[in-house]
Amino acid sequence: MRTNVELDDDLLEEAFRLTHVHTKKELLHLALQALIMAKKKRN
Repeated sequence: MRTNVELDDDLLEEAFRLTHVHTKKELLHLALQALIMAKKKRN
């Protein structure tokens, strides 16, 4: 699915630095996986 979003440059820069991924697509996939895992742990 293609989606256009406006992201905070500072947050992106920090997330890239912390995760060492190379693309926004990889970063968003990682973030979605982390969100899903966190929500599942709470339930």
